[in-house]
Amino acid sequence: MSREIHRDLFGGSLRPSNDTNTPQKSPSVGFSPSFEVREEDWRLVIHQLEQLKRKNQDLESKLEALSSRTMDLLRGAKTRIERVGAATQRVEEAVKLKFQEVAGKVSMLTSKVTERKVADAKIEELIERHNLALQNFELRTQQLQKLISEQQMQLMGYKSTLSEAQREISRLKRI
Repeated sequence: MSREIHRDLFGGSLRPSNDTNTPQKSPSVGFSPSFEVREEDWRLVIHQLEQLKRKNQDLESKLEALSSRTMDLLRGAKTRIERVGAATQRVEEAVKLKFQEVAGKVSMLTSKVTERKVADAKIEELIERHNLALQNFELRTQQLQKLISEQQMQLMGYKSTLSEAQREISRLKRI
């Protein structure tokens, strides 16, 4: 089986070498008339390619600059984030310390208030005892005053009886 080149691939018809009736073409393959390119078109294509290359290079340089700027921004953002994180950690530690201080002070104040309540309860109990003792003293004083007034009345009764008896004796002595 002999191999053949596809005829439409190169724009011309190639015949196998064993065909002797038709003249053979030269071994170099040329373009068919439909593919002929003018020099102006080549220059235009080359010019457009150069413009595309320049645009590509410009875009690459812009992309590189943008990439560099992005990396700078990322580094700056990372630095800021680290600083903010460190500041946040310091603030959290300060808040935690202050919270512990406040909790300690609240605990101390609570214990002082409790001690004060106990002391106030003791003082109130002492005052109640004192008031009870005063009430008892006042009651006894009133009782003693009543007794003294009764005895004074009795004494006055005795005095009047004694003075009457003395008058009677003096009258009897006169007689």
